[in-house]
Amino acid sequence: MEIDNPNLGSFRREWREELGLDREGQHESDYEINGDSPFYGDRETTVASTSVATETLRGESTIRGSSADVEMMDARPQLCALTGNKRFIVAIDFGTTFSSVSFLALPRDTGTNDELNSHMYLDEIESIINYPDEPRFGLLPRRKEVPTEIWYPKKAYLDQTLLGARPRPSDIIIVDDLDNDHTQNRDQDRDEDADMETDEDADDEDNKDTFWGYEVHQQLRYPDTNRNQNRRLARFKLLLDESELTQKIRMDLEPNFEQLKRKKLIRDREDVIADYLKYLFSHVRDELIKRQDFSDACPVEFVLCVPPIWTPKASRIMQKNMERAICESRFGSVQNNSVDNLFIVSEPEAAAAYMLASTIAVLPKETFVLIDAGGGTVDAITYTVDKAYPLRLKAEGVEAGGALCGSSFLNEAYQAHLHSRLQGEDYLEVNGLTIESIIDAQLFSFENEMKRSVDVVASNTPPEFVFIQGLQANPNPEKRFLNNRVKIECTDLKEIFVPFLEKVAVLMRAQLNGAKEKGLNVKKVILIGGFADSPSLRSYITRELAMMQNHKGDRINLILPRAAETAVSSGAVLRALNKKDGPERISRSSYGFLCTEEHEPDVFPAHRGIRPFSEPLDGRKYLKYTIFWLIHKGDEIPTEREYPIQVFYIFDAEEDTRFECKEFLFVSDNKMESHYRKNHEKNNGAAVVGVIETDMTFLKERNLIQPVEPEEGVRARRHYKVEYELVMIVNDRNLRWEARYPAGGEVQGIGQISIAAAFVPGTK
Repeated sequence: MEIDNPNLGSFRREWREELGLDREGQHESDYEINGDSPFYGDRETTVASTSVATETLRGESTIRGSSADVEMMDARPQLCALTGNKRFIVAIDFGTTFSSVSFLALPRDTGTNDELNSHMYLDEIESIINYPDEPRFGLLPRRKEVPTEIWYPKKAYLDQTLLGARPRPSDIIIVDDLDNDHTQNRDQDRDEDADMETDEDADDEDNKDTFWGYEVHQQLRYPDTNRNQNRRLARFKLLLDESELTQKIRMDLEPNFEQLKRKKLIRDREDVIADYLKYLFSHVRDELIKRQDFSDACPVEFVLCVPPIWTPKASRIMQKNMERAICESRFGSVQNNSVDNLFIVSEPEAAAAYMLASTIAVLPKETFVLIDAGGGTVDAITYTVDKAYPLRLKAEGVEAGGALCGSSFLNEAYQAHLHSRLQGEDYLEVNGLTIESIIDAQLFSFENEMKRSVDVVASNTPPEFVFIQGLQANPNPEKRFLNNRVKIECTDLKEIFVPFLEKVAVLMRAQLNGAKEKGLNVKKVILIGGFADSPSLRSYITRELAMMQNHKGDRINLILPRAAETAVSSGAVLRALNKKDGPERISRSSYGFLCTEEHEPDVFPAHRGIRPFSEPLDGRKYLKYTIFWLIHKGDEIPTEREYPIQVFYIFDAEEDTRFECKEFLFVSDNKMESHYRKNHEKNNGAAVVGVIETDMTFLKERNLIQPVEPEEGVRARRHYKVEYELVMIVNDRNLRWEARYPAGGEVQGIGQISIAAAFVPGTK
């Protein structure tokens, strides 16, 4: 089927002219509990042939079996071409092996209302480039993605005050950690570990720099580097994926994390995410200053792309590390240590938004299979376009598939291949070189050249020759060495590539067969992600589709976006422009406050069989450390709502007593019951996500409250009872809580978190 769109360009021009965008004069645009707690409550592949030629259309390329016709993209004027105040939408695709950041600059006075024609901004969306030590090859364009890797120095040259001030990720603070009688001095344990004498870094270099992104790859180019590889980390995104699929990778990373903790380079595993994002955001800030007149006064709306399989807990940990990185990089701002109205979108939905805006290849009500082929995981899912503008997708009930078969596993296979070939060539290990370091240096060329250009499916794939200084010729068929060269033949490349190409094909076939069983007619497979740029993967999928038919017996085409590596981040910007008609605001989490309740076993079953605490000040019996849940999993949450509740504290009437109060906000991803103590099994997994401290001493100082005298016959002492209102306030995707005295009156303390993770990604 021919796809053509001759009127799209003129339509966009007319739209821009109508809005006046091409006219002169356009607008410029950590937690501890002490004391008592209160009660509170584009390419399309036609698979008739396996030969590949390219026809580039506006917004996509179509691989066909015969001819190639190329139409270049026209340059577009900037929305904010003139200097002035701007606001920015910045989307982060934090990938397993590579990450990208896309943005849209708008005049600051442009409204934040949903844009019905958001897809018309496609040509104004840009992606961050100019990453430090990015490899350059001839006239190839600058890379729009950067490796998700970080390499720490030998010693903790970090500011230890800053490191100590970092709050632990909220979801790592399990409620049992907060019991005074169970808490252990973990920091002291770590200090003792750090003082242990080891010689693991005796020969390590003393470079104080932390390398990130391409800087890591650049260091690996030198086979004589002596920086300890145990401090080099990759694939740490998978820390947030608790599935069985990623368990081995997470276990393999654990020794690296433990070494970094011993050396006080990090305090928790998730600090690695925050550190990487800090460097990424710092680079984004620098680029926007140079290219877009960005200043700290410019508002920044952040959009976070997440995998569909992530739990609310994973998203919360990610957003908390984003908040740290924002503060430490000084890019954007946080309110009350929280990202304001963070928008979270699923990676497949973002990619689909990009596809639909850049091509007419996918039509409303059409069903398609989306394959997100990244560096670590490859995910496949079947969608139907429920609504085109704004894009809304409907999952079709075919069980989504995923596998660890991304492009980075090609690197591991190539590494293993070279290791088997070079085994026994000990004469190469001179002047500090090792077989391992020689191979590591070769991975740079494989990643940036061979892997990105070779097509193992093609019948005429030529051999590759890998330069290794000092290698001696050996005609043995198992070696196949020339002087200074390892010959990599087509059969070698197939052994490296095909197992992973086949795993991707298996995922695709499962989706297509599942759709066929449900009577769904799939005409197109969309391939996105960095691995989608691989000629080998494209040809392999093309060949597989040539042997398949859809529900109606028609052929199935392969669609490739024009910028597969940034389809997710660019699409996330588009999706953020119009958040209307998204998923219902059904909470996937419960939120509540830690409290002390009067012991009432006849009223609350949760109090039965529990020994109460006798308060010596007023002679009453209480249960301490219970949780009162106000928002429950499954509740529909309006965009604006207040949840007020009355709270109280009991203080001694001694003259120097200060009325210091703490309010702890808890979250759980289960449907919870109130009144149970925090260490009860019904509160398993509940975690602190915020705390505010209020000093209510002014009530005594201003004579706003009077001391309570003990009742006759009651064993009690003169005391104060401080009562005030605690209000949980939902505002879009923010949750703010305030301590007010009197009820409905002046705010005495305030806290805020983002609850974007509590909703299905894409929820307004």
